[in-house]
Amino acid sequence: MATTTSTLQPPSFLQPTGYRLVVRRERFPNLEFFAQSVNHPSINLAPAIQPFRGVDAAFPGDKIDYTELNLLVMLDEKMHIYEEMVKWLESTVYKNMQRPTATGLASKDQTEYDMSLLVLTSGNVISRTITYKSAFPTFIGDIEFASTPGTLQYISFPMTFKFTSFSFT
Repeated sequence: MATTTSTLQPPSFLQPTGYRLVVRRERFPNLEFFAQSVNHPSINLAPAIQPFRGVDAAFPGDKIDYTELNLLVMLDEKMHIYEEMVKWLESTVYKNMQRPTATGLASKDQTEYDMSLLVLTSGNVISRTITYKSAFPTFIGDIEFASTPGTLQYISFPMTFKFTSFSFT
């Protein structure tokens, strides 16, 4: 009787702390170092409903909806990261109010950037890169200053980004 041997290797599970978030480093040097957590967004495909003889038949839809990319960012003492993000958010609004000829196509101060989430192995080697295309901030959360006794917890604030799509490399 022939025996078979399994070629299945035990999986190496992804560690929750093995990541780096990178946006355009020249403009946002602090985001890479202070992103405390990143929630990769969910993907929704709304079905197309077709009524037929008293029953609604569902078919695969034709539109993919990505939820928002949520970050929890630690605040540095000089609040550089917060200032960077506020400037990005404000420049998005004010740049959209200008004529396209005023900003120029070759402007280094864009309102949307590709963001890359570098997923690291247990040896801190990049295993995958998730690139969020044309990302821009839509929300900067509250910063709570509180003088309550207890263990020291560093201040962080939430941020939300919208993007058009993402890809793996």
